[in-house]
Amino acid sequence: MKLGYWQNILWVEFLYSWQQKQKMKFEYQEELKKAIQFFEKSLNEPTFFKPALFHNPFSRSIYSITFDDQEFEIEINKQIEKAKKAIEIIRVEVQDSKEYAEELESDILLLDIVENLEKALREAHKSKELGFKAMISDYKTYEQYFNQAAKLLYQTQKTAPVASRVIKRGLPIIDQRIKKIIKHIQEKARSNS
Repeated sequence: MKLGYWQNILWVEFLYSWQQKQKMKFEYQEELKKAIQFFEKSLNEPTFFKPALFHNPFSRSIYSITFDDQEFEIEINKQIEKAKKAIEIIRVEVQDSKEYAEELESDILLLDIVENLEKALREAHKSKELGFKAMISDYKTYEQYFNQAAKLLYQTQKTAPVASRVIKRGLPIIDQRIKKIIKHIQEKARSNS
């Protein structure tokens, strides 16, 4: 009787934990959507908020890495290119301002983080197509990109705290996506052997 009771308690705790994670994931997704809408609106105003040039594609790329399952690479690469162009435009406009120069350097680091996370996810997807043997070497590459993103994130904590927190909140979700791909590859390899 007690074993059943404890199993029930553990099951309830598991469900509660899973529901909390799903709720946090949903809230994070909604916050990213709101940020994208804000920056989109800022771009369309006559005197737009200049950082929106960068932060709109930056937010879109984070959203794609974290939540898009289909054709994510095309969307992310498109947004990364837009962000790079925005950095160049902003660099020309604020070349004499030290204040903006520091912010621009943070934007470049943030873009590097996004590119590393995209590469990690791409490696996982590539492994899915190539099979289990390729997964082992690609896992090391994925880990390398993820670690590089973490190092860059540490550097941006002081200069871009809000953007750094946004990325940090998405890291467990991105990591979970990659682990799900790896698990799928492992299961496929077991069933083929």
